Amino acid sequence: MTLAETIDELRSLSCESSAKTYRNHGATGEVLGVKYADLYKIQKRIKKDHALAQQLWTTDISDARALAPLIADPDAWTVEMVATWLERVDNYGLGLALAAAVAKSPRHLDFFRTWKDDPREWHSQLAWSILAHNGETAALSDAEILDLVAQVEREIHTRPNRTRYSMLGAMIAFGLRDSVREAALAAADRIGAVEVIHATKGCRTPDIRGDVEKTVAYREGRRKK
Repeated sequence: MTLAETIDELRSLSCESSAKTYRNHGATGEVLGVKYADLYKIQKRIKKDHALAQQLWTTDISDARALAPLIADPDAWTVEMVATWLERVDNYGLGLALAAAVAKSPRHLDFFRTWKDDPREWHSQLAWSILAHNGETAALSDAEILDLVAQVEREIHTRPNRTRYSMLGAMIAFGLRDSVREAALAAADRIGAVEVIHATKGCRTPDIRGDVEKTVAYREGRRKK
């Protein structure tokens, strides 16, 4: 598909009620309100087209930019490319979508290490979100994860709002690794409640211990079937 064809299809799928929801969550520019179910249908048809993804990302149409990470090629990402994309992130939802895309890259730990200490919210949100996707199975040793658990414990209450949210996700992923679970949950207890300011009242702040224990119980139940 060309850029023009893709934009035309997105416009044909516009929905004002969804657009209002997206705006409430920080979407900016032209917001068409294309439902994610429709974006996933387009993704399934296109599969991967990194050149088109880059074109979509540079538009001012929020829905086009939401589609872009879905069709990006995991093998094409470089630190320089991710840095360029990050400069156009202007809301947490778009940042999380980009994080989910780059988390699939074989270079994902390079991206994490590049921005994990960055004071900018969207940059550090991306870094810790990468581990929220990969923390349990990432190519990190137990010792490295324990160092990161200690860093989260030291810093989480003073990091930017959405970075705190992504750090919680990373801690949950750490807690799902059997070999470091006890240490991660002990740190979670010391961390206590973490304040995350959400765009709407229906959004939920992750609970490290509760979410880890619930997931572990679910997996154990599946194994017994």
